[in-house]
Amino acid sequence: MADAGADPPAVPMPAAATARKKKTRNIAAAKVVEEHRALLDGLTVPQIAALQSTFLSFSTEVPGFINAKQLGPLLRELGDDPSAEELGELISLVDASGNGLVDLEEFSALLAIRTQHKHTPSDVREALKLFDVKGTGKIPRERFATLLCDLAGMSVEDAEEAVAVATAGQEDGSEVDAAAFIDLLFRI
Repeated sequence: MADAGADPPAVPMPAAATARKKKTRNIAAAKVVEEHRALLDGLTVPQIAALQSTFLSFSTEVPGFINAKQLGPLLRELGDDPSAEELGELISLVDASGNGLVDLEEFSALLAIRTQHKHTPSDVREALKLFDVKGTGKIPRERFATLLCDLAGMSVEDAEEAVAVATAGQEDGSEVDAAAFIDLLFRI
């Protein structure tokens, strides 16, 4: 007899949906890198040289690039300690080409993202509760996009893209699961 609390079996995504999701992720990654490019502008020449030297010392398999296996030790060298799952997600987040490799510019964006969190998951959870009018832990897609525009200062296009990522894999995509969004946000 099947366990009533068990998750239903995963249904494979059609190839076209998988390709759309990958293209959307790559476009989002390119935007992430572009938005965080200013990190390099704020560094001094010696700081850039030290970052580049450290990056290149870990870039041994493909010169000028690092993969998930190399990213972990590099981040630990810089005082961070992401899990194996986080490493894959971090590469996906900034890997605009989708080849599983990160260059120095993408790595700089990744560092900017990891140092930008000013709020705790608890802070975000409490804020999102204000928009969960039904108390279900889910926020309607349109309300969530408005929230991102009004409170996070995102453009309409960026908010729509963020909602698309937050609802990816959902059957109808009409609501954003607040807990899943918080988990995604703070794994970055």
